[in-house]
Order: sequence, then structure tokens, then C-alpha cells
Amino acid sequence: MERRQKHRGRTQQASRPSARSLGKYRKRLPQPKMKLKIIANPTAGRFKNSRYIQKLRKYLRNRGVSNHIVFTRRPGDAVEAANKIMHEHYDAVVVCGGDGTLREAVAGMIGSDIPIGIIPMGTGNVVATDLGIPKDPFKACDLIIKGKTREIDVGKSGDTYFLVAAGAGYDSEVVAQVDLQIKSKVGRLAYIFSAFKLLMKYKPIRFRIESDIFTGKMRAIAVVIANSAHYGGYFKLKKEARIDDGLLDVIIIKGRNWYDIIRIFILVLFKSKLSSYDIFTFCTKKISLATEEGEVVFHNDSDVTGKLPQTFEVVEKGVSIFVPDGNRHSLFKPGR
Repeated sequence: MERRQKHRGRTQQASRPSARSLGKYRKRLPQPKMKLKIIANPTAGRFKNSRYIQKLRKYLRNRGVSNHIVFTRRPGDAVEAANKIMHEHYDAVVVCGGDGTLREAVAGMIGSDIPIGIIPMGTGNVVATDLGIPKDPFKACDLIIKGKTREIDVGKSGDTYFLVAAGAGYDSEVVAQVDLQIKSKVGRLAYIFSAFKLLMKYKPIRFRIESDIFTGKMRAIAVVIANSAHYGGYFKLKKEARIDDGLLDVIIIKGRNWYDIIRIFILVLFKSKLSSYDIFTFCTKKISLATEEGEVVFHNDSDVTGKLPQTFEVVEKGVSIFVPDGNRHSLFKPGR
């Protein structure tokens, strides 16, 4: 009997990990090397519920990345959350949503050297496409962990900002008439539906343009002020446009009647090259846009922001974004 008790005691003692083995186990756990603040939009295109983001948070924690999440509930919440980060000692902010949420976060980060990570889960995700950021959210997390960043330009119009493009004319009217309920169900197709509805009603506008390159009046279907080559997540109005060249690419889409609108719309829809007969382009750091034909709205990254007249300018290297390999520098080193 005594032998059995002694044997049982030895077995229990052997099964308990020693302090030395516990120390070795603790050393194997990933050490926190980044501290992230996640700004998430729960109504963004592919982001259907909060449980999905919890999987991403766990994925990051398992790789030694601590994180705190803030959900946006109304316009302006992402700006407020991003503004606070400079006083909260985070290494980076991560935007989980679409271009609208990203634009707000950028507005709160202008002038900061804190980088921004993008987990593209919105309708368009044009900035992510331009920078080569994976659509898979877990791969986007891996990219953030690697720590490669790239400084990009930011467009500014008054007190608001844009990353992809601003514009006035046909495209801004299309954006203004998009049904948000349809957009939540079919995504970017909602813009195409709105474009077809407006096609026969729209009349070209006479714009007054002032810049260091071109000043004058021109009747046009639309004036697009692009910071990126991609437009609407599908089209490329000017392939040479770069998001980090310190310039805005102005694309004036010419036209005088409904026939020109339909013809150019079809060319753009099927990605055909537009000739100088259809567009007039130039690059500038600053441009003022006005019209004498009533109230004309303008948009920033497909969100109606205000009415003309307005001045648009570039903020060179306004923010840093986590991007795939082959970029400028590495901010975080493994094991930091």
C-alpha cells in the first residue's frame, strides 16, 4: 500500500511542469512587437458582423501583435478615433473598411508619422488596389506585421481630404443619386445603375478652371482631379497617374450633348483608350474649380462633400501606408 502511494506521488510530481520548463514555455510565446489601434466600419461592404473582426484580432495576437478596436457608428467617428492615436502610444492604426473609412482616418492622421494599415473590406477599396494590398484580410494582416511602408500623397479640398480622386460634373451627380440601400446589396454596381439613370438627363457644364498650368473656361461632362491611376475601382482614366508623385492629375472629359456622354461612357465602361478629342489632361499641385451654371456639387472619393467653387491641392507624402515588399523602407524589425 505504501509503495502504491509513493508511486502515485512520484507520478503526480513528474506530471507537474517545473519552474524551469515553464520558463522555457513562456519564452516560446510570441512577444508583442507592435501595438495597433483598429478602426472598423461595421457597415462596410464585406464586413457583415463583428465576429469576423474578432478572428482577425485573434490572428494578430497569435503573432505577437496587441490591438485595440474602435467601431465607427456615424460619419466623422474615424476622424475622431485617428486624432486620438497620437496621444495613446500606438505603433500604427489599421483601417478595416472601405475607402470612405480610410479617408476619414487619413484626415485625422495628416501631419503624423504614425503609419496606416489597410484591411480592405469595403465596396471599392481603390487605394488598396493601387498599392497592391491583398483582398484577403489575413494576408493584409501579414503585410502589416512585416512593416514595409510607403509615403503617399493626399488630396485636399478645403477642410476635407481625398486619396483617389475628387470631381465635379457627371460623376458627382451619379454619386449624389446613388441609392445607399442598393449599394449595400450590390456594391459598385449601384454606381453603374445610377449612371444609366442619369445618362439621358445630364447636360454638360461650363467650368471655370484656374491653375498654374491651365486657366480658362471649358464645357465638359466632368472634371476629375485624380491622385491615383485607378478610378471607381474599375476604370483608369489616366494610367500615368501616381499616388506618390507630388501632383494631381486633372482629367477634363469634354462633350457637348447626350451623344458624347453615351459614347464616352461606353468607351470608359469597356476600358477603351480615350483620345485628345474626348479628354484634356494636365498635372498640377493646385487647381480652383467653379461654374456659372447654378449649384454644382463635387465629391471626394465618391462621397458628395460640398458645392463649387472649390480649390483642390496636393499634400505631398501626407501619410505612410503599409504595403507589399519592394517599397521604400521597413519601419518595424522582427523581434522588436
